[in-house]
Amino acid sequence: MEINKIYNGDCLELMKQIEDNSIDIIITDPPYNFEVVGGAFKSENPSTSRDYLSKIIDGGYGKFNPDSFLKEAKRVLKKIRMVIFCNRFLIEKYIAFARENNLIFDIHIMAKNNPAPFKNNTYLSDIEYIMVIREHGTFFNKKSEFNDYRKFFLTNVRGDNLHPAQKPIEIIEKYIRVLSDEGDLILDPYIGSGTTAIACIKTNRNFIGIEMNKEYFKMSEDRIQKELSQSKLKIWH
Repeated sequence: MEINKIYNGDCLELMKQIEDNSIDIIITDPPYNFEVVGGAFKSENPSTSRDYLSKIIDGGYGKFNPDSFLKEAKRVLKKIRMVIFCNRFLIEKYIAFARENNLIFDIHIMAKNNPAPFKNNTYLSDIEYIMVIREHGTFFNKKSEFNDYRKFFLTNVRGDNLHPAQKPIEIIEKYIRVLSDEGDLILDPYIGSGTTAIACIKTNRNFIGIEMNKEYFKMSEDRIQKELSQSKLKIWH
C-alpha cells in the first residue's frame, strides 16, 4: 500500500495487503457495541434519539467483535503499539488481548461536557474509553507538554461534526506526540472522516487510512487533499 493515502473498503480485507511488521502505531476508533434495547437511547426528544441511533446502526457501529482486527493489527505492527477508542462493552476484549500478549495497557477517558440527553433508568453516555496498548520498548516521548500525559480528556460534542463518531483532532494529536516519532507510519483502519490523517499531516507523520463507507471515504479524501496542499509534509521512507 502507498503511504499518505486512504483506501475505500473493508479494513480486514485491505489490511491483508499491508506487509508484516511495517506499521509503527495504530490509532483508530473502531465500531462500538451499544445497548440498543431496553430504552438505553431514549431521550426527551424522540426524533433526536431516532436520528442518532439510525446514524449509529447505518454506519455499522452497533455490533463489533475486535478479534479479527486485533489479529491483523498484531501482524502488521513492528511492535504492538495501539490507541483504540471504545466503550465499556469492549474494554474486557482489549484487556484480554493485552494480557495474552504480555503488553502494557492503560485505560484513558474522554468525557463530554454536553452529552446527548438520553436517559431512561440509566446514566448519561458522557464518557468514552481509550485503550492504550503497547509492547515493552516501544517509543514513548518523555519531552512533550505536561497535559499530553493526562489520562483524562474533556471535550464538547460538536453539532457540526462530519461523522457521528468523530473525535477531536486535539486528542489524536496528543497521542501522536507522545507515542510516535516524526516520520513514523500510522495506520487508522477505521478512519471515518479522516481526522487521524489530518493529525498526522499536522505533526509530520506518515499515514495509511481505510474507510468502508463511500460517503465518509470521499469526505476524508477531500479533507486530506486540502490539508496536504496547505502543509509541508515530508514523505518519509
